[in-house]
Order: sequence, then C-alpha cells, then structure tokens
Amino acid sequence: MQPDEQKTLAELGIDKASYHELLDYLIIQVKESIEELHKAISLDDFDQAARTAHALKGMAGNLRIEKIQTIAKSLELGCKNDKNRLAAEADVDRLKEALSELEQHMP
Repeated sequence: MQPDEQKTLAELGIDKASYHELLDYLIIQVKESIEELHKAISLDDFDQAARTAHALKGMAGNLRIEKIQTIAKSLELGCKNDKNRLAAEADVDRLKEALSELEQHMP
C-alpha cells in the first residue's frame, strides 16, 4: 500500500518523521473526506463530491499514495460524468478499504 518510502523521501526532499506526519494528516483528511462524500452523494450533489474527490486525489498524489489517488480519480470522474449514486458509493467504500490498508502499514 505504501510507496517505496526511500524513493518518496528523496523525491519530496523530506525526512522520514516529516513524511509520517504528512501521512497522519492525510489519514485525517481521508476520513473527513469520506464523511463529506457520503453527505454530498446522499444529496445528489455530485459537483461537491467531485470537488472533494479532486482535493483528495491531489493530497494522495503528493504523498505518492497511488491506490487512494486512483480511487479518488475514479470517483471524481464518475461524479462529473455519470452522476451515479451507487457507483459513487462503491468508490467511497473502496476509499475506506484503502484507508484501512494504509493505517495498517503505518508505524
């Protein structure tokens, strides 16, 4: 689930402790985003859901957490194009699973 940590540290130019702090922050943001996504999707507010997914995609991408980034991208595109509540909820469920995996690999 986690990227090659040494490579990521070198690319970002930060130390391991700073990276782990950023990962902790990402985990908090993903949890908050999941709640926001549930609310927006339940109200059929796909524009808001797409914005939330876009922000999440960027945060995950910056930290090289590709699984979350990929799911967020799928969710963003689905909300913009398909506006399908069931498909969006399925992506949110996948986000929860990816978050759980990330948390399990945290030191």
